[in-house]
Amino acid sequence: MFRTERPWLEVYEKGRVEPETRIFDGTLYELFSRAVEEHRGKTALGFYGTNFEFGRLQALVEKMAASLAAAKRINTAGHMSIQKTDRPSKSR
Repeated sequence: MFRTERPWLEVYEKGRVEPETRIFDGTLYELFSRAVEEHRGKTALGFYGTNFEFGRLQALVEKMAASLAAAKRINTAGHMSIQKTDRPSKSR
């Protein structure tokens, strides 16, 4: 039966979920860094026939972070914002 709400419940009902879910206490970047260390040399992402190993993906993440920091898009609280400035102005 197809569920329109909460489709993940089917997985629970079949017993394919660990009884206790581990919750990572840290930032997304820290979680990603841990995954890189645990899975270095393995494929992290495949997209249209192009595969990225964890180390390469980490390098791309670092490059993007450096670009955003250089563009001063990261404020002093460490929050990132991206502005779309190519929108045409509304004329009345």
